[in-house]
Amino acid sequence: MMNIPGFSPLLEKMTQFKSQLEEVKKTAVVQTVTVSVGADMVKVTANAQPEIIRIDIDPSVFSLNDKQMLEDLITAGVNQAIKKSQEHYQQELQRVVTQLGIPQIPGLDLSQFLK
Repeated sequence: MMNIPGFSPLLEKMTQFKSQLEEVKKTAVVQTVTVSVGADMVKVTANAQPEIIRIDIDPSVFSLNDKQMLEDLITAGVNQAIKKSQEHYQQELQRVVTQLGIPQIPGLDLSQFLK
């Protein structure tokens, strides 16, 4: 194998990145985000898998007898919770990259590490 100057430290950083990435993935299951929509009428909790962990609906919503509004609130809450959980996960990945001093690679999509 050819000895490429500077390759060994980069390889070591990538190995560290892989190890820390596994830790981030493990915590992605237990770390959750909660969003509130409709003046707290619906609250949705999600993790970065992305999985919806819980949906809380204020009982007063049912007295409104507005099925369409409830459906819209749930849809909006789920979409916002998933988006927020994914943003949080991306921030964690970026933190690992920055912490290890891995150079920013143009076009590197960290979302591919969500899988």
